[in-house]
Amino acid sequence: MDSKLYNTAMEGNINILKLNEEHVNFQLTPNKNTVLHIAALFGQIECVEEILKMNSSPLCQTNVKGDTALHLVAREGQQDSIDALIKCAKKLDEEGSVELESGSIMTKKMLRARNEDGDTALHDAVRLYSHWIILLRLLAEDPEYTYTANNVGETPFYIAAERRHHQVVSRILKTCTAPACDGPGCRTALHTAVISNDEGTGLLHTLTSCAFPLH
Repeated sequence: MDSKLYNTAMEGNINILKLNEEHVNFQLTPNKNTVLHIAALFGQIECVEEILKMNSSPLCQTNVKGDTALHLVAREGQQDSIDALIKCAKKLDEEGSVELESGSIMTKKMLRARNEDGDTALHDAVRLYSHWIILLRLLAEDPEYTYTANNVGETPFYIAAERRHHQVVSRILKTCTAPACDGPGCRTALHTAVISNDEGTGLLHTLTSCAFPLH
């Protein structure tokens, strides 16, 4: 990607972006980030929306590590960019033909996308934890998805339990229809609660109060 286009995305210069429309979908950084990756990462919302008006394909396009733009902004806590990406995906679903009986195509495809580590954007958001609104938004958009384990056997639910993020555990249980709770080495969120000793008591209470199965 040439420096002019990179700076255009980073600074959110819509006018210059429009003049370079023919290059938007083809130029990549050395890490294979698209113009959308850059604009979203720097919180340039109008630029994000303009890029996706030109072409929707960058929405699920991945970089060298398999990260979509949503992965990057979830990891960095860019709430406005997450909202913009989801809004654009939902708009595309409304304008196109929806084949999935329970929801929309592009939104689910983006939310369920896995990088080379097997992580979804929710995996990254749970690790961050401090951005509570982001977690709520991601969960609310696809509550039917089980969010199964990544390449090292961690589900978002297990990550939250292991790090004793009780609020996240509770929200996942209350929001998701059937969240996967597996962890590495055949462990589960319940095992994590038990082996955490007294600090795990709070987590164990959270699991039982939300009717989490104990066997």
